[in-house]
Amino acid sequence: MHKFSQQQQQKPEQQRQHQQWQQQLQQQQQQQQQQQQQQQQQQQLTCAIGSSSSSNSKTARRNQAAAKQAAAARKAAAAAGGAAAEPTAAAAVEQKAATAATAAAAAADPHEVYNDEVVQVLGQASSACTANLSSSSSSSSKRLMQQQQQQQQQQKQQQQHNASHISPL
Repeated sequence: MHKFSQQQQQKPEQQRQHQQWQQQLQQQQQQQQQQQQQQQQQQQLTCAIGSSSSSNSKTARRNQAAAKQAAAARKAAAAAGGAAAEPTAAAAVEQKAATAATAAAAAADPHEVYNDEVVQVLGQASSACTANLSSSSSSSSKRLMQQQQQQQQQQKQQQQHNASHISPL
C-alpha cells in the first residue's frame, strides 16, 4: 500500500514537469518564428533601401544643383539690391530640397549606413535651411529695431509737442 501511494504522488509530479517542458517548447518555437519574421522584415527593408539609394543619389544631385541655383539667385538679387524680397524664391527651392532630403532619410532604415551622397545632401540641406533661417531672422530683427526707433522718435516728438502746448502756471 505504501509503495502504491508513492507512485500515485510521483505521477502528478511527472505530469507537471511534462507540461512545463511542453510550454518551454512552445515558447522556443514562437521565439524562432518571431526571429524569422524579423529577419524577413530586415531583408525586405534592405532591398527597399538598395532600390531607394540609387534614386536617393539622383535626388541628391538634383538637390545639390537646386542649392547652387538658389545661392546664385540670392547673390544676384543681393547685388541688385533686392535683399528684402530675394529670400522667398531661394527659400522655396531650399524647402523643396529639404523635403526631398527628409523623404530620402525617412525611406532609409536608420540602422543602415547612408549613401555618402545622401549624407552630404542632408547636411547641405540642413545647413542651407539654417542659413536661410538665420538670414531671415536677422533681417526681421533689423526691421524690429527700426520700428522701435521710429516709435521712440514719435514718442519724443509727441512729448515735445505736448510740452510746448502746456501753458506755464
